[in-house]
Amino acid sequence: FWSGPVFVQTSTFTHVYGGPGTYTAKFTAENSAGKKATSTITITVKPQNPVDTTAPVISNMGIQVGNSTSTISWTTNEPASGKVFYSTTTPLDVNTATSVSSDTLVTAHSLNITGLSANTLYHFTIVSSDSSSNKTMSSESTFTTTAL
Repeated sequence: FWSGPVFVQTSTFTHVYGGPGTYTAKFTAENSAGKKATSTITITVKPQNPVDTTAPVISNMGIQVGNSTSTISWTTNEPASGKVFYSTTTPLDVNTATSVSSDTLVTAHSLNITGLSANTLYHFTIVSSDSSSNKTMSSESTFTTTAL
């Protein structure tokens, strides 16, 4: 039975494990009188998720055109958000162009553009971003709204 003061000491140990798995670590402490205490802990090293650095691929672009509306559709090879920039001027400047967007991460995209002028040429580009913020932009394309 110990009736003396409690002695607490903290130590930090660092070890780099070679890979994912379950490891057992055994720690033994010994005092100046030769008394030993041993403790064992289990350490689980989880694999790191690979970092996604690949932007989505835009394909299968389609356009449905009316006299004051247009629907731009496309697919991406991974879930991504979508945005369409459009303007009557070229080259299209995404900093000043009007846009419609959806933040929903999907592979089949469709965005409606409304309030367009009839019988007018519009320039547009599509931007899609995945959950890792990898962004891709289509080349500039055009459509002409129908006459009234």
